[in-house]
Amino acid sequence: MGISRVTTQSPRAYDLKNLQADQLMTRLNAGTVPLEYTRNKFDATPVESALAVSIPQLWVPPFNGVNVLRYMSTAQLADFLAVNYGNAAPTVDQSSAVQAAINVCAQLVQNNTNVGALTVNWATLIIPGKLYLASTVYINRLVQTANADFIVQGVGPQAGFYVAGATTMFDTYISAPTDPGTEFVTFKDIRFESSAAANNAFCFSGKFLRMKFHHCTFYRIRCVTASYYIQSWKFEACLVKASPQPGNFIYAPGSYDIGVIDCEISNYGATSGTFIKVDNADASSRGCNGLRIIGCEIEGLAGGTAALTGVSGLEISNCHIEANATVDVNLWAGNLTNNSVLLTGNYVFCANGPWIAHGPALNVTSVANTVTNGGSPTSLAGQLHNTSIQVQNLISIGDYADGGVSDQPFTYSYGALKIKGPTAGASPTTAARVIERRVTLAYSASIAVDASAGNSFDVTATNGTAFTIQAPTLGVDGQKIRFNIANNSGGALGVLTFAAGYKLGAAWVQPATGNNRSIEFQFNGTSWYERSRSPADVTN
Repeated sequence: MGISRVTTQSPRAYDLKNLQADQLMTRLNAGTVPLEYTRNKFDATPVESALAVSIPQLWVPPFNGVNVLRYMSTAQLADFLAVNYGNAAPTVDQSSAVQAAINVCAQLVQNNTNVGALTVNWATLIIPGKLYLASTVYINRLVQTANADFIVQGVGPQAGFYVAGATTMFDTYISAPTDPGTEFVTFKDIRFESSAAANNAFCFSGKFLRMKFHHCTFYRIRCVTASYYIQSWKFEACLVKASPQPGNFIYAPGSYDIGVIDCEISNYGATSGTFIKVDNADASSRGCNGLRIIGCEIEGLAGGTAALTGVSGLEISNCHIEANATVDVNLWAGNLTNNSVLLTGNYVFCANGPWIAHGPALNVTSVANTVTNGGSPTSLAGQLHNTSIQVQNLISIGDYADGGVSDQPFTYSYGALKIKGPTAGASPTTAARVIERRVTLAYSASIAVDASAGNSFDVTATNGTAFTIQAPTLGVDGQKIRFNIANNSGGALGVLTFAAGYKLGAAWVQPATGNNRSIEFQFNGTSWYERSRSPADVTN
C-alpha cells in the first residue's frame, strides 16, 4: 500500500508491455509504477486479449492522495481495466477496494499533526475511473472531531461510482439516532450513476453533515433521503440528470443551509422526480431553512423543482426554469407556515400551470421575474403566484406573468404603507415614491369597481342621468380607494348613489359643470368607510 504523491520532475514513460493484470498489480503495490505519471500505449498482449479491451492509456494526473487502484485485487483490477478502457459492463464489486482506500485515508494524517482532539486532514481519495459498488461503503468522521474536509477526487470523465441495484453508496457506522453522524466530505469531479432509474438507489444515507459537491454528475439516482434533517449540503456546477420519478432527489423532513449554485437539473428525455422535498413528516417543525437555488437551469421535472413547508430564507434567483410540473414550486408540502421567500430575476416557461403555489406565509418578495406560458390554454399556465390569498405580505416589483402576477390581490406591508398589485400583467412600480395606479371607469348607469385594479378611480359624467357606483370587488382589508367625479355634462348631474357596502358621513354633493370632486374610502374587510372628501368644487 502507499500514497501517490506530486513530483516536480517531468512525466516519464514506463514500459508496461506484456504485463498481465496480476503483474501490473504487483508493480502498483510495490510502488514501482508511479501512478501520477503512468502514461503508456498497450500492444496486443495476453492480458489485452483475455480482457477483450483496448487500452489507449492509463493515466492518473498528479494528485496528492490515496489511489483506489492500489487496494484492488487482481480480479478487481482486471474488471476496472475492462470497464474503463474497454467499455465493458462492470461485473466485479469494487466496494472492498474503495473501503480499504478510505480506511487508509483516515489513518494517514497530513504532517501527522493533531490540534487538540481534532484530527487534521484525511488524505485525499483518488478515484481513477468508474467503480462498481455492489454493497455500501462507510465513511466515519464523527461530528465535531475534524476541522478539514475529506476530499474524494475523480480523475477523468467516468470517474465515480456505479450501482446496479437498490444500493446506498455511502453510509456511516457512527450512531446518532436523530442527527447526522459524520461530516465534512467533499466530492470533486465524481459521477454517481445507477444502471436504471427503477433501482431505487441512493448516493448517501441521511447521516451526513456539511457535504460539498463540485462539478459532480448524478445520473438516474437519488442523492439522499434523511429520516430527520440534513444540514449544510452544497452543490456547485453539478449535473442532475434523470432523477427517478416518483421520488425526490433530496428528501428530509427538515433542512438547514442547502445551496444549489450554477447547476443543470433536467430530465434529458427521462421522467424526473422532485428536486428537493421538505415536508415535516416527523412533526419536528424544523421546516426548510436557508435553501438557495441560484443560477440554475431546471427543466422537464415531472415532480417540479421543490415541495416545501416551514420555509425561512428561501431564495430562488437568476434561474432558467422550463416545462416542469403542474405546480413547479409547492410551498404547502406540509403543515408549517412559511416565513420568508425571495424570488428574483428568474425566467420561467410554465405551460402546465402556475409557477408558485403558496401555503400560509408571512413575507414573500418577488422582483423582476418573467413567467410565460407560451400561449398554452392550460388553466393557470404562466401564473406567478397562486393561492396567494394565504400570504400576509406579498410585494411584487417589476414582475411580469402571462397568466397573471397573482391569482388574488396582494399586499406588501411596511408600517402603514401598503402596495397592491394587479391580477394580470406587470406589477406596480416603486422607487423613491409611491405611484397610485389610476383606473378610468366607464360612465354608465351602473358602474362596477375592481379594487385589485388600482387605488384611484376616475368617473367622467357626460349627461344628467342618475348613476350608481357599485361596491368594489376583490378589496383587501385596510385598502384605500378614491373616486374622482368630474362633470363634463354642460349642466347639472343626476343623482350619484353609492351602493350598499359604502358608509358615508353625509350626503354626497355632485360637482357643478366643468368641475370635479373626490371622496376616499377605506375597507375594513366588510364595508368601505368614508375617510375624506373634497370640501368644494375643483376646476377640471
